[in-house]
Amino acid sequence: APVTPAPLVVGGQATINTTGGDQLNVRSGAGTSFNVVTRLDAGVVVTLLEGPVSADGLTWWRIRTDNGLEGWVVESIDDGGTRLQTLVPR
Repeated sequence: APVTPAPLVVGGQATINTTGGDQLNVRSGAGTSFNVVTRLDAGVVVTLLEGPVSADGLTWWRIRTDNGLEGWVVESIDDGGTRLQTLVPR
């Protein structure tokens, strides 16, 4: 039987998932109008600190990287008509 991945939960971890060498924007707040503070590569593991928060038609989570950087990222995006899960539970 297929294994159902664990859901995204505060205190849990997730792996950044992007395609084509793209990076995931990390913003200062939950929403596309907030400044981009950094960008993360696919495969980076983050800790979920807060969320989910709905803003600008997207679902956002506040994350922390291993080096202590914090910010907000989208849970999934529309990638050429396909829904891409950008935060994959670990």
